[in-house]
Amino acid sequence: MDPYLMLAWGNFLVHVNQFSQADKVYNQVGLWLPQNPSVRLQLVRFYIDRKRYDLANKQLDQVGTSTFEFRDAVYLRALLQLNAGQKSQSISLLDSVRKIYKSDSRFTLLYDRLVGRKIDSSISVKDSTQEMEP
Repeated sequence: MDPYLMLAWGNFLVHVNQFSQADKVYNQVGLWLPQNPSVRLQLVRFYIDRKRYDLANKQLDQVGTSTFEFRDAVYLRALLQLNAGQKSQSISLLDSVRKIYKSDSRFTLLYDRLVGRKIDSSISVKDSTQEMEP
């Protein structure tokens, strides 16, 4: 009973649209690997795709803040809140997080899309001919 083989089996079940069986397999893998944040994040994506936001939220609560995957967990929490109909909470979370993780463009792009800000491509990329001085 290898948990990673079971995780692969769950992924296969999702691929062949056997979602109820995949849910059972994923729950078993979650019991076997309770401290593995990447498994938790995969479960969150599975539950968000199935519109089971309460279960996705429970899985996100189990991802620790000191893990390497915390940045992905925060992004998934913003998506979860957005899909659950909590747009204002998602915007406030993204507003805070995009200032912390400046190099991660996912937060800025999602924030700009939610608030309706359009990015002008001529401003974002400098033209090399404009840098030269005569």
